[in-house]
Amino acid sequence: MADKFAFDGKTTADTSGVSSQWVKRVKHGAIASMALAMTINGPNANAAVTAPDPVAHTVASHIMDKIVGDGKMSSSGMSGFDADAKNQVSDPVFDDAKKNTVLILHYVSGDRTKANAGKPCRDESRSCGIEIGTGTVIADSDIVDSNGKSHPNAILSAGHVIGLPIGQPAAEDPCTAHGSKCVAFSEDGRPLGRLTIRKRSGENHVAENALDGIEHDVVTLNIEPYDKRYQKIHGISLSEELPAHTLRADVKGTYHPESGQDMYNFGMSPGFSGGGVYNENGGLVGVLTHGMTIHNTPDGTPAVYDNGSAAIASTNNTFDKANVSMLNVVSRIEGQEKLTGIPKADLEDMDDAIRKGGAFALRNQALISPIDAEILSSLGAAGQQSYHRKEERTSERLAIVGNPLGQPLSMITETQTNLVLNRNKDNEKDIPLVDEFDHPDLDLKNKPIMIPGKPAVGGLAL
Repeated sequence: MADKFAFDGKTTADTSGVSSQWVKRVKHGAIASMALAMTINGPNANAAVTAPDPVAHTVASHIMDKIVGDGKMSSSGMSGFDADAKNQVSDPVFDDAKKNTVLILHYVSGDRTKANAGKPCRDESRSCGIEIGTGTVIADSDIVDSNGKSHPNAILSAGHVIGLPIGQPAAEDPCTAHGSKCVAFSEDGRPLGRLTIRKRSGENHVAENALDGIEHDVVTLNIEPYDKRYQKIHGISLSEELPAHTLRADVKGTYHPESGQDMYNFGMSPGFSGGGVYNENGGLVGVLTHGMTIHNTPDGTPAVYDNGSAAIASTNNTFDKANVSMLNVVSRIEGQEKLTGIPKADLEDMDDAIRKGGAFALRNQALISPIDAEILSSLGAAGQQSYHRKEERTSERLAIVGNPLGQPLSMITETQTNLVLNRNKDNEKDIPLVDEFDHPDLDLKNKPIMIPGKPAVGGLAL
């Protein structure tokens, strides 16, 4: 389930296309997909709940200016990863991963009339939806399809990023549905092209439980490039050896705002979805799709924390202190609205809403979906170079790259001894949940205590 941000009475997150049946199957708060999804409605879309920190925004403005550059479509700005270098993995092994990461926006304009076509949501009573996610360009994945049409290198991502229902078949491609479009952007905010589904893992598969759905939440996307810019992104190679099942990894990072006051212990925030996961050699091994939060309760036992509570009060991880917002960057690129059809005003409204009510989440567990045989078969020559290992490793250092809340970010994670999640089909049992606002377990520095994964009730080996 996507996060729910109650920005005002009319501005909330949607559910990333998750069906009501699936919501019943996945207990609230236990597992969260990492696409930030929200709707923008009517004239009150920018009504404030909390005022953004103007000092933080001003201090970081020079970073945003570097990314935007001269704002022209024909030129290039600085990659968001390079412009905000202090919040990136510094190991050069992962430089190619950042260069081949793209921002994905799934925009739903609503069922508009001709009179309203092209108008921003604030000018009409209908609602618009925007989902933020991440994708990775795969090298040597160009193909010629069954109709004889050539497609350049594919983009690998998570299905829910583009609105596919998790664990359920889809009636149509959300990227070509009426009033809907999926667009890829380079990490300097320039539009790269329109996206459509090339292949979905478990395309007609009905998942029997949450983990089954997560394991198949991976897609490859075709792109119709707007210009030659996409050709300059050469793509990343898959690791020769790939995990065969969903992995769990510990995530705990420190974010360094330009305004000071570091943010501690944040992890899998919405927008990371679809991001690449890389081994120590820089090879792509999986796709970030979901996350969960595990802390010790006051009596010392582990519990999965309610995803609706981000403990903002105790950690101050509010997004208004972020150095970069790619939504802001995209909105400042000249001609992007005409090219993509995504109104500048809607991007500005969403950016404003996130800065007023968004926060880096404290989910300290990342769930990494495998690149299965179906996905490999859709990647042309790239998919023929990899195989699935028979035994999972006891520990592995990995890097994750994505756009949480539209902030280009890379982090180091590490899988633990229990790599493969328990595939128990009984996910209807309650998993212990704790409200972080009411029962945070804090250390002397007022930071939530993170714990190693341990078994929990409900068929999840955490």
